[in-house]
Amino acid sequence: MKKLIIIPAVILGLLSYTSTSAQDALADSGDTTEVALQDEYTSVAVEEVPQPVLDAVAKDFLGAQVTAIGALEDKSEFKITLTKEDGESVDVYADAEGNWITKDE
Repeated sequence: MKKLIIIPAVILGLLSYTSTSAQDALADSGDTTEVALQDEYTSVAVEEVPQPVLDAVAKDFLGAQVTAIGALEDKSEFKITLTKEDGESVDVYADAEGNWITKDE
C-alpha cells in the first residue's frame, strides 16, 4: 500500500523538476518574450463618436478615409484607423473632447 502512495509522489516530483529545469534553461539562454499590454478598444459606429472627435479628424486629416473606429468601454478614448491619400494606414488616438493622444508603441 505504501508503494502506491510513493509512486505518484515520485512521478509528481520528477514532473515538477523537469518543468522547473526547462524554465531555468530558457531564463539562462537570454531568450525573452515581451508582451505588449493593449487597451481594449471595441468597434463603435460613427454615430457613437462625439462630434469634437469627428471635427478633429476632419480638420487634421483632410482627405483621409476613416476605415475603423474603436473606443474604450467608457468612451473616454477613441482609436481611429485612417487611410491617407497616399494609401498609408495609420492609427490615431483622441479623447472624447477631440484632443490627440500620443501612444508609445
